[in-house]
Amino acid sequence: MISICSRTARHLRALLQDTGNSHVLLSVSGGGCNGLKYNVTTESAPPEKHDESLIIKEVPIRVCGKSLMYLIGTEIRWVTDAMGSRMEFTNPNASSSCGCGETFSV
Repeated sequence: MISICSRTARHLRALLQDTGNSHVLLSVSGGGCNGLKYNVTTESAPPEKHDESLIIKEVPIRVCGKSLMYLIGTEIRWVTDAMGSRMEFTNPNASSSCGCGETFSV
């Protein structure tokens, strides 16, 4: 459904440890230059009715039920380059994305 590289997993586990939250929440929201924006947060709230709970590389991940159809098949990689470190999303559902990779359209 969703894949993450080992560097992304390490980063997300560190975020969970730092925040004390129980899982990572992946979702999309309207906004940005392409229409939809990726959201990666940590939280401990119980799941909503249609949320999908996964454990990938020992990282507890919840995918927002309303965002699920936009995120199926997405690969999340931790990238470090001259611009710094960040998560990079490769989404097979996106018909286009912005230059920074943080927003997309379907």
